[in-house]
Amino acid sequence: MPHNRILVAACCVAAVMLTSQSASAASVADLEVGLTSPPVPLVDAMAHYVVNVRNRGNRNADGVSLTVQLPTTHTSPSVFVMGDLSGVDPRCTRSGTRLLCNLGRVNRGATTTVGFDLGLPYSSAALVISAAASTTTVENVTSNNTAQLTAALRFYANPVAAPLHVELTSCTGTNLTSFFECTVYSGATQSHEFLLDTDGSIKLWGTTDVLGQWSQTSADQLQIQFSELGSPTATFQGRGVDQGCFEGVTQFSSTTSYVAPYRICPL
Repeated sequence: MPHNRILVAACCVAAVMLTSQSASAASVADLEVGLTSPPVPLVDAMAHYVVNVRNRGNRNADGVSLTVQLPTTHTSPSVFVMGDLSGVDPRCTRSGTRLLCNLGRVNRGATTTVGFDLGLPYSSAALVISAAASTTTVENVTSNNTAQLTAALRFYANPVAAPLHVELTSCTGTNLTSFFECTVYSGATQSHEFLLDTDGSIKLWGTTDVLGQWSQTSADQLQIQFSELGSPTATFQGRGVDQGCFEGVTQFSSTTSYVAPYRICPL
């Protein structure tokens, strides 16, 4: 009988140890990051974006930090945030094109949110926002610690009432995707005046020189085919922005290395 009692006691101790070890192994944090976009805003309008950091684990997550990568320009040598940034959560500091946020402790089952306002310009490339969180507490699963979204924009309907006297402002560079990039360096732009004529032609203002053809497939778009001596030289694809203007990027027939973001506005 004493021998049996010893065996039972040993089994109980082993069971308690296994249970304790299992509970300890299972006690981990599990951060999950999500990005919430606002209803599709108008181009250049300030909109509120939210990053959600949730602790799905059964252990509090300490030392939680969050990095938000904002859309960037394709300028060189310096790179900037693509658009206007404001209303940043006070727990975050701006570092170049990123937000670095110290969120402290996120209790198990709890969610904390980080918000910021961003006004995005038209870009021929995707405008991507990404976020990544980390914790000093043990995590077994980190595949859900990141999230990203591609921002969507609405554009203004600007039907062209020809004949229309317009000003074209532009800059030229490599890999550029937005007229916004022309504005980050002082003195980078140049301007010319044109006439969008009733017959769909483009004339240099004050002359009869035909420089190309224009068209609209919809009121929020403007297409221009520039030409010289009857041969195409460049193609502009623009979207409607504020004040009856169009912004877009012009591709040249003679080179793929250089492009020219344009802003075309009525005078």
